[in-house]
Amino acid sequence: MKRNVALITMLVLLLLSVFYGCSANSDSLEVTAPDGELIFEETVSPNKEFTDNDADVVYYIIRVYQKSDYSLVVQPDSNSEFYRVGEYTVDCKRKITKDDISVKWKTLGGSTEYSEHDQLGLADVSIKIDDGSTDERIVSFIGKAVKNVAEAVG
Repeated sequence: MKRNVALITMLVLLLLSVFYGCSANSDSLEVTAPDGELIFEETVSPNKEFTDNDADVVYYIIRVYQKSDYSLVVQPDSNSEFYRVGEYTVDCKRKITKDDISVKWKTLGGSTEYSEHDQLGLADVSIKIDDGSTDERIVSFIGKAVKNVAEAVG
């Protein structure tokens, strides 16, 4: 019973912090670009339609760079207070184009349909790399919020 109450409390705190605590952090969005060529960049805002104050608009960005050895650097970025900076590399043996990359933006529930109370928070990044193989990973833009709620409950 205590565990259920703790889980429900954690979920409620997470949802409240994500949907009502999202504020822009103008200092983010200044991530150092890795060596290599920028192949792909896509930006979305989970809350632009739902706020009247430009200072509160949050942006999520996915950038993909290709290095001289053909490896890829996927660099997510955001001005959200809840975003935890991180990037990852993907081994590749050929030159790729923006047509080899797709990003499907999703809500925390996994839906591509979003609303004011079910905003985007995940990016499903898919890259065609070699001989038909694909690297697909989910990027969370609310990782810091999840960690903060877990620490508060735990």
